[in-house]
Amino acid sequence: MWITHPNNIFVSNVVAGSDAYGFWFDMQDTSIGPSFSPNICPFGETLGEFRDNTAHSVRKYGLRIHHGLLPRENPCKPVPAYNKTNPADPYFGNRPILANF
Repeated sequence: MWITHPNNIFVSNVVAGSDAYGFWFDMQDTSIGPSFSPNICPFGETLGEFRDNTAHSVRKYGLRIHHGLLPRENPCKPVPAYNKTNPADPYFGNRPILANF
């Protein structure tokens, strides 16, 4: 299952017999192809729901997260550099959001 945007609902899916991946999250900095928009940023978008999914008999990985996934409050804004002057909040301005798989 090729997934290009994480903010969707994936519940009780089964993938089997793939030559490569079962669930393949292919996150890009922006949307690509005919639906390109600089305002859609899958790499930084929140994960919707991913539970009770099964991958078996796949050749490589059951779950592959390609190019990374770093959900944060403002998906299209860059991750700020560590701020030494604010050690209590190193991600001030664009905090990460937990992704539960």
